[in-house]
Amino acid sequence: MIDAMPSKYSMDRANWKFLASPKVYQHYANAVSGRATALGDAAHQRSVPLRPFGIELVEVPLIPEDLEATIGTTAYTDLSFVWLCNTMQFIYVPLRQFDVYWEFKPRTDKWECTTYHENDYVIENTDAIVLAKQLSLSGSDYS
Repeated sequence: MIDAMPSKYSMDRANWKFLASPKVYQHYANAVSGRATALGDAAHQRSVPLRPFGIELVEVPLIPEDLEATIGTTAYTDLSFVWLCNTMQFIYVPLRQFDVYWEFKPRTDKWECTTYHENDYVIENTDAIVLAKQLSLSGSDYS
């Protein structure tokens, strides 16, 4: 993935991050914690961030795992993925107005607040993101 990143984006390598699902993160942590080193002990205790090749691996809870799809004529049963990117490439976009509603509940003598909002992220420059797809999350070594 590092080799696939265009060299013009290497100047900002300090801000690169690997973005992965919790399952991918845990599999990498298991592999590192199996080492008989101080890093293995720290990874086992989750006391240090995981940094493959010096780039932080970030666990993103809502990245889907084991996706199934047909792309062209090829059927895939495992489309888990990891992104390598500068997180500054993601632009936060509010999709609708932030609505706030207050309601007084006399029975409990309290005010309740309900909020409605919708947001998303847009990738500013898709050339500056590398995608590793079809990661295997199955097999006898992963349970």
